[in-house]
Order: sequence, then C-alpha cells, then structure tokens
Amino acid sequence: MLAKREAERVGGAPVPTSAPSPTSAESPAGTPAPEQQASAGSDYEAADKALNAAYAAAGACLDDAGKAALRDERRAWIKARDATCSEAKITADSKGEVAGVSAMVLEVTGCKTKLIKELAKQLAAKG
Repeated sequence: MLAKREAERVGGAPVPTSAPSPTSAESPAGTPAPEQQASAGSDYEAADKALNAAYAAAGACLDDAGKAALRDERRAWIKARDATCSEAKITADSKGEVAGVSAMVLEVTGCKTKLIKELAKQLAAKG
C-alpha cells in the first residue's frame, strides 16, 4: 500500500514495504523474516513521513518556481535512490552474497530507508 501511494504521489517506482538489513539493531539475527520485514516496513514508513514533513517545510517558504524546482529535484532524487538501492546494484555490490527474496527485500528497503533519513536531515538543516 505504501509503495503504491508513493508511486502515485511522486511518480516514482514502487518501494517494497519492508526494510533494513538483517544485521540492523531493529532486526537482530535470528528474528523470523516476517518480523524483520514488519519492523523494516515500520522504519521505512516513519522515515517517509519525516521526509514528507521536511519537504513540506522546505516548500512552505518558496514561490511557485521554487516549488516546481523542489518537485523536480525530488523526482530526480527518487530516481537516483532507486538506482542506488536496486536489486541489481545490491547484488553486484555484495558480490552475490545477498541471497533469497526476503534478504533482498530487507536490503533494498534498508538502503532506501537510510537514504530517505539522510535526505530528511539535509532538508531539515536547510530549513
């Protein structure tokens, strides 16, 4: 549902609704995959909400041209995020060590969550 909402909101590719790497503090080793994915999904949703709030704050003081530029920057950032966190890139970077659908979903979502949090901090610092 979140992925569909994001795609509709900004025209980006759907995002998995699960996240961080199985080695994260929120998903300790030995935790069943469904619980890791639920935790990861919650972390992703919280980060996404924080990013949306940061964008709203950043856009609040802009004129129409500034808002259009911010929107275009956001769309470009989403494309870059999706490329950085793609299954193909993660597979190449890990030299094939990320195996299985559940592990890949956690890696992809964890990657996207990390980048979202970083951008939210950057936007908040500007505002």
